[in-house]
Parts: sequence; structure tokens; C-alpha cells
Amino acid sequence: MADRGIFRVDARPPYRGEALSFLHGIRRALPFSPKPKASGFGPAIISLDEGQQARAFAMYAGEFQFGDETIVTAAPFLFTEKLGNKTWQDDLYGLSWLADFSLSKRQLHVHYTLRLLGRWHKSKKSKKNKIDVISKALIALCTHGSELALSADASLRAEFLRIVSETAARVNTMKARSTKEAFLQSVSLLYASTAFHGLERVQKSASDMLNSTLDQLILQDGGPASRQPQDLIDLMSVLLPLQAAMKLNRQIFPVAAADALHRMFPILAMLAQSDRTAALMTFDADAKPLKLALQTGFARLAGGKTSLFVDTKSNFQFDFAIAAQRLFKSNCEKTILSTQASLHDSANGVALQVTSNGERERIYFLSADGTDLRVEDHFTSEIEISFDLAPQVKIAATREGGVMVISPDQTVWLLSLRGGEAQVEKNGTVLKIFSTASGKMNWAFKKQARIAKPGPRKKSLEPDLLG
Repeated sequence: MADRGIFRVDARPPYRGEALSFLHGIRRALPFSPKPKASGFGPAIISLDEGQQARAFAMYAGEFQFGDETIVTAAPFLFTEKLGNKTWQDDLYGLSWLADFSLSKRQLHVHYTLRLLGRWHKSKKSKKNKIDVISKALIALCTHGSELALSADASLRAEFLRIVSETAARVNTMKARSTKEAFLQSVSLLYASTAFHGLERVQKSASDMLNSTLDQLILQDGGPASRQPQDLIDLMSVLLPLQAAMKLNRQIFPVAAADALHRMFPILAMLAQSDRTAALMTFDADAKPLKLALQTGFARLAGGKTSLFVDTKSNFQFDFAIAAQRLFKSNCEKTILSTQASLHDSANGVALQVTSNGERERIYFLSADGTDLRVEDHFTSEIEISFDLAPQVKIAATREGGVMVISPDQTVWLLSLRGGEAQVEKNGTVLKIFSTASGKMNWAFKKQARIAKPGPRKKSLEPDLLG
């Protein structure tokens, strides 16, 4: 095994290779999840107004020892100045901005970044950070920080190791107040014991803590206990690089954590679009996509390139997407918690039946070719269903008074409705359906021919008046 003093295997950060490409694949294949959150000190600066940006950039100033030359500018107030909102503070003291500097290969940036770490370590405010912030800081030190320290001189490396050791000791003695905090605490300590020599003593206790917290965060069907799909992505974004790092250093990844990951892959495949599943499964070829997760309360109907992602436990919500393009998200205005869901496959398509304490029943049907979505609602009172359109998706009225939804590729989906009426609101970004009477309402979206784009007009030949 390669060894460079305090570092293991050249301290290669875990964000490499298959784990990195897999995480990027997750982001591309999930139209239902929000966009990746902006992280790092650079994006935090950009999010500020012009006056604050000027002050923020000035904070990068300081005194540099670059070779034989000393560069002196304004004193760095980076960790003493109160600037921005809570997100700014968390990014600042959670050291996510180390990723920005680790991308640079300039020695000036390396020296200055490590000096800023010294400022961070000595600052009084960093001592008051909560366990989740300091745990994220330890992960940043073990990944992007270690990459920077590798190219520094011996004295800076020694100072860096002291910061890491004291930060790890501090994290180890803190009391987690929630399961998520305990999860971050255990992961950060495992990163530290994986990346550096001398911290192996915390590995067993951190592994035990990780195993116990994942049992509370991940259900038996592999879904998140919170029922928030984004939480699943956040957990895997931390666990997958950690697993890759421990494998790289020939260490044993916690057994229960490996089992939790194995259960999470089918849920992840269920969230992904059908034409992108293969890219996700390159990391775990044995994982088979689920169609229905009874505990978590999610179901996936797929036909052709069309997919329906349904929340079967809360308010009859669902997302409708074509390939990687989301068309709309739908939900019922009246809060109704469903209790039972069953999925049925046939040669013509797939049907999902969802019931809720006798108050309401909904049956979804998606044709095998994905061109016909039908929904049948049975209810005891009048309801209202809203469809929030995705960006670049448009609504237009038909000559018969109907409504059609136009996707970005100009494909038309015609809404047909029986037992209710449709209404377009909020400048054409929301479509609503109101039931006309209690008892039953049927509605459907059927794919029509694509709108032909107007071609170049041909110039007609002018008659020869002199001929």
C-alpha cells in the first residue's frame, strides 16, 4: 500500500472514479428531484448582491508566503466578519469552499487555503458550530483538504494534521441530538480514520453508530424513512464515496451500511427514467428496479418513454415525465392520506389502485406504449386537482373548448374530462380540474401528433409581364 506519512494511499479524496460518475448519473436521471444544491464558497459569493460580493472577495486577501516572496494585502477577516444568512455561515464554517480551491493547481492557492484553515481553526465562532456543520467540515478536511495538503511543505502538512486531529477529537466527543446528526458524525469519523494514520481508534465506534442510524433512516424496502426522495440522494451521495474510499484503502465497509445501500439501489432505479436506468445500474448490476414500495409509499408506472412517479401515501400526488423531460406535477388540494396501494400489469399497460379510508379511490392506467394516461377518481365530496407545469411546457385551448399540454419538443397531450371542468391559472403555468359533483370523475391525457414547425416559405415566381 502506498504511504506518504500521515496520508493513506496518497490521501486520494473519495470523490473519484466510479462513485463520482455514478452520482452525476443520478442527477441526470432524476427529473423529479430538485436541482443540485449550490455548494462551496464561490457559489455562495455569487448569490450575494453586488455590495456584499465586493466585501466577500476582499476577504480572500491576506499575507502569502510564496517561495522566497512575501505578498501582503489586507488582513483576512474571513472567519471573524459576520456576513450573509445562515446558509452563508454554514458554507463558511462547514469548509465546503475547500472544493473550490482544490480544483486549482496553483501553489499560491494551496498556501493561502491552508492559512485560512488555520484562521478557521482559531476562530471563536467555529468553536460554537453545531455538530452537523463541524462534521461536514471534517469530511471536507479529509477529502478536498487532504488533496491540498499533499502539495504543501512539511510544516504546513504538520499544521494541517494537527487541525484534522483536533477536529476529529472534537467531533468524537460531541453529542448528536438527532438521527441525521449521528449519521453525519459517524460518516465524518469514518472518513478521518480512512484518510489518515493515527485515527483508527474511532473506526469501530463510528461503524457501530453508522449501522444503527441507517436502520432508522432507511426502511426495509430501501426507501427513506422521511419519505422525501431527495433524502435518499443525499444519503447515497455521502455513503457511496465513503465506500469507494474504504475499498481503496482495503478497509471493511460497515456491513449494515452495505446492506442499506443494496436496499436503496432498487428505489433509486424506480425513481430514474426507463431510458437512463442502465447508466445507474453500472454501479450495481444486481439491483432490479422496483415498481411499488409499500413501506415508503412510492410507485412507478412506465410505458414506452413515459413514466409516472406516484406518491401513494400523501395527497394523491404524482409526477408525469417523458424520457428525461418532466411535464407536470399533480396533487389534490384537499389533504387525504391514503392507506393502501396495489399495482397490476397487463399486456395493454399497467394499472395502480390507491384507496384512502373509504373516502376516496383513484385508479391510474398507463398504456404499454406510454401514449395514453387515464385516471378514474371516486370520492365522497367535491375535489380540486392542480397540475404545476414544468418550465417550457405550455398550455393551449382547442377549438372545442378543451385543453392541450405542449411539451418542449412540441408533442401535444390532449386532456379529456368527464365529470368535471378544467381551468388555466397563474399565467398559463397551472392547470386545475374541478369536479362538478361528488361520486366520480374520469380524466385522461392522450398523446397527439407533434406540432409541425413552419418551414421556410417558398418564393413564388413573378409573372413576366413583358412576355
